[in-house]
Amino acid sequence: MLPELARITRGAYRQQRFAMPTLFVFGTKDVGFPPHVVDKLFADPSTLGRDVRVAAVPNAGHYVVDEAPNATIKLIMDFFGE
Repeated sequence: MLPELARITRGAYRQQRFAMPTLFVFGTKDVGFPPHVVDKLFADPSTLGRDVRVAAVPNAGHYVVDEAPNATIKLIMDFFGE
């Protein structure tokens, strides 16, 4: 994972865009991706793809699914329900 993360942060994929609807889910207590970092990374989600969305799960850390399964399920179901 770390080599791929290095490529991402260096901008190796900057010219590529997501072709399908994409949902990124972060926990508001994630130490690796705190809200101020997520806000910066996704300041303009349209630069990443035609339909890119970001959702925050309150009081969850990095392992959102484990820490807040019901909130995560709701976000995913709402996303796919659209």
